Amino acid sequence: MPYVPRVRLLADEHRAELGFLPASAYNEAVAKDNLWVAIDDRSELSGYLLLGGRHPRMKVFHLCTHPDHRSSGVGQALVSELAKYAAASGWHRITARVSTHLPANRFWQRVGFHIIGQVPGSKSHGTTINVYARDLNIPSLFSTSSAGRTTIQITPRSPVLQTPSYVIDINVVFDAVRMRDDGQCAQIIASALNHEIRVYLTPEGEKELERSSRDQQNDPVLAFARSLPTLLQVRFDVLQPIVIGLKHLLRPGRSHLHQWKRNDESDLAHLAYSIHHGVFGLVLPVSPGSRG
Repeated sequence: MPYVPRVRLLADEHRAELGFLPASAYNEAVAKDNLWVAIDDRSELSGYLLLGGRHPRMKVFHLCTHPDHRSSGVGQALVSELAKYAAASGWHRITARVSTHLPANRFWQRVGFHIIGQVPGSKSHGTTINVYARDLNIPSLFSTSSAGRTTIQITPRSPVLQTPSYVIDINVVFDAVRMRDDGQCAQIIASALNHEIRVYLTPEGEKELERSSRDQQNDPVLAFARSLPTLLQVRFDVLQPIVIGLKHLLRPGRSHLHQWKRNDESDLAHLAYSIHHGVFGLVLPVSPGSRG
């Protein structure tokens, strides 16, 4: 709390980059433990971090280093401590928003964040905002979206977008609607609607529904599935080598002896489509009564 006046002064000096917040916002942030400060060996303010969000997604609203402490690692130290705290507290993702023309884009890429989307900025200035994310090292769909990927390098005003794409089983959608799990399916759908990820069905998924439908002309589930984004159809002879490879992987040395059921063959086709199109992953339901 003693540092709030200095934080406000530093924020107001960088209002063009950070935007304006009323004085009450900083006091409220302190009350919620959402205002972090970095101080030097003389107990002077060297930087601050203002955060918020709703579990399991944390948002960085402000990150600012005092001009006297630029290039000294203050910003990186704040982000590093935040990531440790967030991972230990069960947060899945940290996001931050930066105007495309600011040099701060290079900082966020350097500390392990990647672009997941863009939103319009100020209408008067015609700016665009890059939405950055860093997935934490905990088991989740989103922690795999950037694994093994290099940071996106962007040119100011001409940013590059990378939206992770996933194939989903149609039952994932139904599980989200029926709340059959702990909210993970709903989180997947919400992330797709927020353009954080893209989700697709495979042509095999539609075929699977057609096989189980009693009335294809009047089946609402089938009609709904046909309205969802679907990967491009691929010829059988193109997918077959991938399917054979998967069979050998799953049943090494005896894949030709194993009797593959129709559901097995369908799952293999889902996987083959996912591999052929190079998506980030295939999401299957795990709720009671569902395959996967």
